[in-house]
Amino acid sequence: MTAVLIIIVTILLSIFTLVMAVSGRGTQTISWTIRDWAVENPFVPFALGALMGHWLAPAFPTPSWGPFSLAVTGAGLMAGAMARPPRMDLRVVVLVLVVGFAAGGLLWSQPAP
Repeated sequence: MTAVLIIIVTILLSIFTLVMAVSGRGTQTISWTIRDWAVENPFVPFALGALMGHWLAPAFPTPSWGPFSLAVTGAGLMAGAMARPPRMDLRVVVLVLVVGFAAGGLLWSQPAP
């Protein structure tokens, strides 16, 4: 059931993005929105990086405190973003994404298949 839901949502989001791009409203696509959010809020690239690290990093033994510390870090970034920090340079966004990837892989890794 989960796989079917993921496939349906992916198809619907792809159709939406295609319609927005073809109709000349390219700034309303999902990719554009995520990029805008990422430069305004450090939580977004960190969360995406943590999710990618969770899925793709080599499986390390997850410490018992790992998921909790990852959630606290994400909540701290989100709380800090409420103060509306200045827009980040795209290089900083990539750095935050990489840090999130490492944190997701080390603190919340998937078991090896």
